[in-house]
Amino acid sequence: MQRITKPEALGQKRAKERADAARDLNAANAEALKTYGWVDQSKGIVRLPVDRAMELTIQHWKSPDAGRSNLLSRVLEATKPVSFE
Repeated sequence: MQRITKPEALGQKRAKERADAARDLNAANAEALKTYGWVDQSKGIVRLPVDRAMELTIQHWKSPDAGRSNLLSRVLEATKPVSFE
């Protein structure tokens, strides 16, 4: 009977599941790098496509002093504690 049915190797099914999961994860990550989306809507934090983020970074850092103060203000805003009142 074993010669007729020839069962698959024990790890073959699990290897296929892992390969499928890795493929799905890579596709989701690739999509996240190319699209806009909310990271934390309550704090106003968005995800930008990589190309747009690089353009904005170059734009903001043309003046290092202004870029530094802008960065600090955004970090303070993004990390302030949430009020539950």
